[in-house]
Amino acid sequence: MTTHEMQAKFGGRTTATAAGGFTLVEVLVALFVLAVGLLGLASLQLNASRGNAQSGVGTRAVLIAQSRMEMLKSAAFADIKDGSGLSTLCNEDVKIKNSVGADVVFFQVTCTYAPQDTDGDGVDDLVDLDVTVQYPGASTPVHLISSRTSA
Repeated sequence: MTTHEMQAKFGGRTTATAAGGFTLVEVLVALFVLAVGLLGLASLQLNASRGNAQSGVGTRAVLIAQSRMEMLKSAAFADIKDGSGLSTLCNEDVKIKNSVGADVVFFQVTCTYAPQDTDGDGVDDLVDLDVTVQYPGASTPVHLISSRTSA
Protein backbone atom coordinates (compact mmCIF):
# COMPACT_ATOMS: atom_id res chain seq x y z
CA MET A 1 0.00 0.00 0.00
CA THR A 2 1.42 3.38 -0.93
CA THR A 3 1.56 6.43 1.33
CA HIS A 4 -1.16 8.08 -0.76
CA GLU A 5 -3.45 5.05 -0.35
CA MET A 6 -2.81 5.00 3.43
CA GLN A 7 -3.69 8.69 3.74
CA ALA A 8 -6.94 8.11 1.88
CA LYS A 9 -7.82 5.11 4.04
CA PHE A 10 -7.08 6.80 7.38
CA GLY A 11 -8.60 10.21 6.60
CA GLY A 12 -5.43 12.01 5.62
CA ARG A 13 -3.29 10.59 8.44
CA THR A 14 -0.27 8.50 7.95
CA THR A 15 -0.05 5.08 9.55
CA ALA A 16 2.01 6.40 12.45
CA THR A 17 -0.62 8.93 13.55
CA ALA A 18 -3.60 6.76 12.65
CA ALA A 19 -2.47 3.99 14.97
CA GLY A 20 -1.19 6.33 17.72
CA GLY A 21 -4.57 7.42 19.22
CA PHE A 22 -5.21 10.84 20.74
CA THR A 23 -2.63 13.58 20.93
CA LEU A 24 -1.69 15.24 24.20
CA VAL A 25 -3.43 18.47 23.16
CA GLU A 26 -6.68 16.60 22.44
CA VAL A 27 -6.55 14.91 25.83
CA LEU A 28 -5.89 18.23 27.61
CA VAL A 29 -8.79 19.94 25.81
CA ALA A 30 -11.11 17.05 26.69
CA LEU A 31 -10.04 17.22 30.36
CA PHE A 32 -10.58 20.99 30.41
CA VAL A 33 -14.10 20.63 28.99
CA LEU A 34 -14.86 17.89 31.52
CA ALA A 35 -13.53 20.00 34.42
CA VAL A 36 -15.67 23.00 33.41
CA GLY A 37 -18.74 20.77 33.22
CA LEU A 38 -18.07 19.22 36.62
CA LEU A 39 -17.56 22.65 38.20
CA GLY A 40 -20.93 23.71 36.81
CA LEU A 41 -22.59 20.64 38.30
CA ALA A 42 -20.93 21.26 41.67
CA SER A 43 -22.23 24.84 41.65
CA LEU A 44 -25.76 23.62 40.86
CA GLN A 45 -25.57 21.11 43.70
CA LEU A 46 -24.43 23.78 46.16
CA ASN A 47 -27.26 26.14 45.16
CA ALA A 48 -29.81 23.33 45.41
CA SER A 49 -28.55 22.49 48.92
CA ARG A 50 -28.88 26.09 50.04
CA GLY A 51 -32.36 26.33 48.54
CA ASN A 52 -33.48 23.17 50.32
CA ALA A 53 -32.16 24.42 53.66
CA GLN A 54 -33.88 27.81 53.26
CA SER A 55 -37.10 26.10 52.21
CA GLY A 56 -37.00 23.91 55.32
CA VAL A 57 -36.60 26.96 57.56
CA GLY A 58 -39.50 28.69 55.79
CA THR A 59 -41.67 25.62 56.27
CA ARG A 60 -40.89 25.63 60.00
CA ALA A 61 -41.86 29.31 60.19
CA VAL A 62 -45.21 28.59 58.53
CA LEU A 63 -45.84 25.68 60.90
CA ILE A 64 -45.07 27.89 63.91
CA ALA A 65 -47.43 30.58 62.62
CA GLN A 66 -50.16 28.00 61.99
CA SER A 67 -49.85 26.53 65.48
CA ARG A 68 -49.99 29.98 67.10
CA MET A 69 -53.04 30.92 65.04
CA GLU A 70 -54.74 27.68 66.06
CA MET A 71 -54.02 28.49 69.71
CA LEU A 72 -55.60 31.92 69.29
CA LYS A 73 -58.63 30.56 67.49
CA SER A 74 -59.26 27.89 70.12
CA ALA A 75 -58.84 30.21 73.14
CA ALA A 76 -61.72 31.91 74.91
CA PHE A 77 -62.97 34.96 73.01
CA ALA A 78 -62.68 37.19 76.09
CA ASP A 79 -58.96 36.39 76.41
CA ILE A 80 -58.36 37.29 72.79
CA LYS A 81 -60.59 40.38 72.72
CA ASP A 82 -58.80 42.23 75.51
CA GLY A 83 -55.33 40.95 74.58
CA SER A 84 -54.70 39.17 77.88
CA GLY A 85 -54.36 35.81 76.15
CA LEU A 86 -51.95 37.04 73.49
CA SER A 87 -48.88 37.20 75.68
CA THR A 88 -49.34 33.72 77.10
CA LEU A 89 -50.67 32.07 73.96
CA CYS A 90 -48.71 33.60 71.17
CA ASN A 91 -45.94 36.13 71.76
CA GLU A 92 -43.20 33.67 72.59
CA ASP A 93 -40.12 33.42 70.38
CA VAL A 94 -38.87 30.02 69.26
CA LYS A 95 -35.30 29.10 70.15
CA ILE A 96 -32.97 26.64 68.48
CA LYS A 97 -29.59 25.31 69.55
CA ASN A 98 -26.58 26.87 67.86
CA SER A 99 -23.34 25.08 66.96
CA VAL A 100 -22.07 25.16 70.55
CA GLY A 101 -25.35 23.90 72.02
CA ALA A 102 -26.68 27.19 73.41
CA ASP A 103 -30.32 28.16 72.89
CA VAL A 104 -30.70 31.24 70.68
CA VAL A 105 -33.84 32.97 69.43
CA PHE A 106 -34.27 32.10 65.77
CA PHE A 107 -37.97 32.63 65.02
CA GLN A 108 -39.42 35.89 66.34
CA VAL A 109 -43.18 35.56 66.78
CA THR A 110 -45.51 38.56 67.07
CA CYS A 111 -49.27 38.36 67.48
CA THR A 112 -51.51 41.39 67.13
CA TYR A 113 -55.25 41.84 67.44
CA ALA A 114 -57.82 44.46 66.48
CA PRO A 115 -61.22 44.17 68.23
CA GLN A 116 -64.27 45.54 66.43
CA ASP A 117 -67.91 46.21 67.21
CA THR A 118 -69.59 45.06 64.00
CA ASP A 119 -73.23 45.35 65.12
CA GLY A 120 -73.00 48.73 66.89
CA ASP A 121 -74.13 47.56 70.34
CA GLY A 122 -70.99 48.82 72.10
CA VAL A 123 -69.56 45.32 72.66
CA ASP A 124 -66.67 44.01 70.59
CA ASP A 125 -67.82 40.93 68.75
CA LEU A 126 -65.05 40.47 66.17
CA VAL A 127 -61.29 40.31 66.52
CA ASP A 128 -58.88 40.45 63.59
CA LEU A 129 -55.80 38.34 64.37
CA ASP A 130 -52.36 38.64 62.78
CA VAL A 131 -49.52 36.21 63.51
CA THR A 132 -46.10 37.19 62.15
CA VAL A 133 -42.99 35.00 62.22
CA GLN A 134 -39.63 36.51 61.26
CA TYR A 135 -36.40 34.58 60.85
CA PRO A 136 -32.88 35.26 59.52
CA GLY A 137 -32.50 35.03 55.78
CA ALA A 138 -36.17 35.66 54.98
CA SER A 139 -36.89 38.42 52.48
CA THR A 140 -40.38 38.79 53.98
CA PRO A 141 -41.79 37.42 57.24
CA VAL A 142 -44.56 34.83 57.37
CA HIS A 143 -47.98 36.43 58.00
CA LEU A 144 -51.19 34.64 58.88
CA ILE A 145 -54.31 36.75 59.18
CA SER A 146 -57.69 35.58 60.43
CA SER A 147 -60.81 36.83 62.18
CA ARG A 148 -62.55 35.49 65.24
CA THR A 149 -66.14 36.19 66.27
CA SER A 150 -67.67 36.01 69.72
CA ALA A 151 -70.25 33.45 68.63
